[in-house]
Amino acid sequence: MRGRVLRRSLDRLLTDRAGKVLALAGQEAAARERSVTPEDLLLAIARLDQGVAVLSLERLGIRPRDIRHSIHAHGTPAQDDARTADVLRLSRLSAFEFGHRYIGTEHILLGIIREGRGAAARALAGLGAGLPAARDAVKATLLA
Repeated sequence: MRGRVLRRSLDRLLTDRAGKVLALAGQEAAARERSVTPEDLLLAIARLDQGVAVLSLERLGIRPRDIRHSIHAHGTPAQDDARTADVLRLSRLSAFEFGHRYIGTEHILLGIIREGRGAAARALAGLGAGLPAARDAVKATLLA
């Protein structure tokens, strides 16, 4: 049963909020005439300003505006479609590890951190949202 999250199509796994994050990230990328980057995904999470990812970040003392400032301080993201695909694959893996049959904003957040190669991951790490802390915050948020 848990293996379904690894095999089902992405669009069938996304929660409504996670779908909104992808849509907002698409708008962000289109405005800059490029493909979606992990940085766009993180900015979209901040822009949506709701969901388990935002609540988890707030547990760590990180507000959406902190994310926006930190992302912009870490420079323009490199155009690399493989990074975004990696984030989504790692989001799926995070959902599987939690035993969830869906991908929520929290899984996208963890996927960004786990991918670790870009400005989004560096911004989160600089704000105190490394993988162990973020994973613990997600668990605590889900249990609250």
